[in-house]
Amino acid sequence: MTPSLLIVFMNAKGGRDDEFNDWYTNVHIRDVMRLPGSTAVQRFRLGSPSYADKSAHRYLALYEIADRKACIQGHLERLYTPRMPISPAGDFSDLQPAFCDLVHDWNGPVTAVEGPVIAARLKLTGDEEAGLASAWASLCSRLAANHALTAAQLFREGDEQLGEGRVSHPHVALFRVGDLGAAAQASKAIQASWENAIVAGYAPLFPRLTAAEVLDPTPEAQAIEAQARAALGEGARNSRGKVGA
Repeated sequence: MTPSLLIVFMNAKGGRDDEFNDWYTNVHIRDVMRLPGSTAVQRFRLGSPSYADKSAHRYLALYEIADRKACIQGHLERLYTPRMPISPAGDFSDLQPAFCDLVHDWNGPVTAVEGPVIAARLKLTGDEEAGLASAWASLCSRLAANHALTAAQLFREGDEQLGEGRVSHPHVALFRVGDLGAAAQASKAIQASWENAIVAGYAPLFPRLTAAEVLDPTPEAQAIEAQARAALGEGARNSRGKVGA
């Protein structure tokens, strides 16, 4: 597993979640998996019940990327073309994608574990940066003892990015727990540890999808993708704007 992730926070436009999810799940992530350097992807929806910061996005995607430069170049070549159409159902006004590098690990990678994920976006002060290693180890130990933590990793936004896309907070911590009940309690503990964090628990939308599965699809998967592409029709965006993965 590569320690590099493309982490994407995103929303659908109001009342268009079904349309957005049909495109993102059955078309877009498969287009990304066909890019050189892509390995696997998972999608999540804001959990209910869950503890969630009011600034949290409704959707989270975690892309495992083996070759960041190749993935970025592939996006630049294919975005807004028939090989990577963009649905108008997405709310791209607050899209926050970022290629992120691993900083600290606790029994990771988080992408190898099933179940809910807690995402915490962090803006750390100088003192918090200086004491990050010990604070991270202490938090993970407490979450493991009290909230069924199974894996956790802390990432920082990397230097190479796709266009202007950035997460609002340079660090992103990802935690895996057993269920959404544990996620709700663990999220409160995480929020207490980092005052300015945006914290939310997310439920999986579907199992981890690999590039190999996309490149060699089943007839059923092919049919679902074809139907979703046809549903895009002329509504797919064909002019450049602020759109990432």
